[in-house]
Amino acid sequence: MKLRIIIIFFILAPWPALAWNLGEVDFWAYQLQNADNKKSFNKLIDSKFDLIVLEPADIGSKKKLKRLKNSDGSKSGIRKRAAAYVNIGEAEDWRWYWQEDWKIGDPEFILTDDPDGWSGNFPVAFWHEEWKDIIIYEKDSVLNRVLDKGFDGIYMDWVLAYDDPAVKEKAEEEGVDPQEEMIEFIREIKKYARKKNKKFFIIAQNGAEISEGHLEYYNIIDAIAQENISYGGKADVKWKSLKSGNIKNKWRKWDRRALKPYLQSNVPVFSVDYATKKNKIDKAYNFAINHGYVPFVSRTPLSRLPKNRPPGYPEN
Repeated sequence: MKLRIIIIFFILAPWPALAWNLGEVDFWAYQLQNADNKKSFNKLIDSKFDLIVLEPADIGSKKKLKRLKNSDGSKSGIRKRAAAYVNIGEAEDWRWYWQEDWKIGDPEFILTDDPDGWSGNFPVAFWHEEWKDIIIYEKDSVLNRVLDKGFDGIYMDWVLAYDDPAVKEKAEEEGVDPQEEMIEFIREIKKYARKKNKKFFIIAQNGAEISEGHLEYYNIIDAIAQENISYGGKADVKWKSLKSGNIKNKWRKWDRRALKPYLQSNVPVFSVDYATKKNKIDKAYNFAINHGYVPFVSRTPLSRLPKNRPPGYPEN
C-alpha cells in the first residue's frame, strides 16, 4: 500500500520548478500574422490582454519582444506574458528548417497533407529523432530560437497529431503507441525548456482526450487551449470572409466532457472560437465563461486583434 501511494504521488506531484501561474490569466489573445507590422504590434502592446500568443517569426528581436513583455495586462503593474506558437505535429514548408527537396515521404517523417486544408502543412511522425532534433535538440532548434528571443512559454499546436489517420498508420507500422509518444514528446519539450528557463510554461492546443489513461498529462502541461468550442472556420481564407468563422461545432458537448477533467485537475482551459457575427461572438463568449474557460473569439486568419473584446475586458 505504501509503495502504491508513493507511485501515485510521483505521477501527480508538481514539477520542482513552477512556471508562471496561468490560472491568473483573465484575458488572452491569439495573433499569428502581422505582428511584424509596427502598427499591429503597437496595438498588442496597448491592449490589456494578460497573455498573447504570437508567431515567433514575426518577432525580429529580443528587444522587440521585451517591449511587449514590459507592458501591463489587465491588472496595473503586472506585465503581459508572451507565448510562441509552435506546431509540434506538422512540418511547415515556409519554416527555416524546410529544405527545397523535401516532400511527402522524403524525409520519412513527413507523412501527408494537412487534413483541414492548411496549405504547406504536413503531419509528421513526431517520435522520429530527426523531428525531435528540429523542434528541441539542435543548436538552432525551434525551441532554442523561442527561448533565445525571451518568450515566456510556448503554445503547442497539433498535439492531436497522435490521432491523425496517417500518423496512426505509421505508428502501427513502426510498433509505437502514438498517444504515449506524443505525451513523451511534450514531456521532453518541457524538460529541455525548464533547464534554460525555470518559469517557462507550455500550453497544448486541442487533443484533450490524450489524457485518457494518462493522469500524468495534467501535470506535464501548464494549460490547455481548445479551438472551435462553439464555432470554427475554414482554412486559408481572408479576414473579411464569412468562412473565417460561424461554423457551428456539432461536437461541443463531447468537447466539454473532454475538458472537464482538466478543470477538475486545476489545469487552466483557454478557448478560442472563430466567428464574424456579433450574436455568434456573444454566444461563444458566454458559453465559454459559463463553463469555466478563459475565452477568446477571433477569425481563422488570426491576422489582427478583433474589435469585439471579451466580457469584462478593461477598455481603459
